[in-house]
Amino acid sequence: MFLTKVQPLVVQVYAALNSLDSYEVDGSGKAGRRFTATYHNARTAMITLLLVATLIGLALAVFVARLIVGPLRRVSTVLDRVAAGDLSQVAQAHAKDELGQMATSLNRAIARLRTTVGTMDHSARRSTAPPPNSTPPPVRSPAPRSSR
Repeated sequence: MFLTKVQPLVVQVYAALNSLDSYEVDGSGKAGRRFTATYHNARTAMITLLLVATLIGLALAVFVARLIVGPLRRVSTVLDRVAAGDLSQVAQAHAKDELGQMATSLNRAIARLRTTVGTMDHSARRSTAPPPNSTPPPVRSPAPRSSR
């Protein structure tokens, strides 16, 4: 009698346990799929952000390089012209950074060179000019040649 009453209850418990087990397996499968989907979405987002950050970094690097290279090229051009003897050049200095300071120093050096060359030119002209109120030396005629 005990077994006849208990056996249906045991079968119901086993059925309930099997149902619970199936529910857990299905739930864990769904959770696993959700986890996998979340992982893939997060990975895709991270790769996208990394690529965007890399592109922004490259764009900033190009921008900064152009900010530096442009003034350097202008100063280099002025230096080449000064080296060729053209002291009328002026390096454009718009910034107050190191490049601007370099252009300002170059302009001071060119101005000093202009002054020095002007002073030397003035001194050379004074030393080769005849003194004021002087008479030119007499012109000598060539000595007659003797014919033998």
